Amino acid sequence: MIKSKLLTEILDSGIYQTSTGTNKKIHSGISKSEVDAIIETISTNESIFETIEIGCAFGVSSLAICDALRGRENANHTIIDPFQNSHWEGIGLNNLVREGFDNFSFIEGYSEIELPKLLSENRKFDFALIDGYHTFDHTLLDFYYIERMIKPGGIIAIDDSSWLSIRKVISYILNFDNIEIDKIIFEKFDPKESAKEKLFISSIKFLYNLIPFKRKKYFFSDRIHNPYSNDIKNSSMIFLKKTHDSERHWRWFEQF
Repeated sequence: MIKSKLLTEILDSGIYQTSTGTNKKIHSGISKSEVDAIIETISTNESIFETIEIGCAFGVSSLAICDALRGRENANHTIIDPFQNSHWEGIGLNNLVREGFDNFSFIEGYSEIELPKLLSENRKFDFALIDGYHTFDHTLLDFYYIERMIKPGGIIAIDDSSWLSIRKVISYILNFDNIEIDKIIFEKFDPKESAKEKLFISSIKFLYNLIPFKRKKYFFSDRIHNPYSNDIKNSSMIFLKKTHDSERHWRWFEQF
């Protein structure tokens, strides 16, 4: 449940206020259903104290995380965003200050540079949100470092999971021995279209299952061999749970 009045106002109106008091329309940010999912995940898990977020923008997700951490002694939210005070004009941080939050720390830098620093400091986190640069390589790199810092039992949420670049990352990391889907948030889900696609995919899977050799994944897209592919395609945010520290062999690889 959202407690922040400012967050509620922003979600209801779609308007944010600049540091000079000018009202402008939000053109980028997470949805109400995603905010609810983040708050529910954190507020119902009393072991979550240390959180981290890649990308701040207007601060909607930052407000949600800090709101969920409200009242937890020694809880802290780490935000990494290289453009918060330039392109975003400090709006996200300004919103946090306006709401009176002080349970966060801000790092103005690129995640591919700042995350290794946090890892070298042996930082550990209980919850993470990846919503930064949306290319395949950047998202995978963010996940690589965050997964190493997330405690077993912790949650990693990835926004815009329906994007092809993000879907490919998720398809890959779902092969990890220590990653499983915790929850999927859907946006603009079309049941009829989904039913048609499932019927088509099931017919292809019938042929797929008849192929005897082990490396058949190499000849089919993840839409065939990934059981979650249709759900991910229709999703907006994926919550992944790290069950334990990975035990993969140094030569491990799975087709995705």
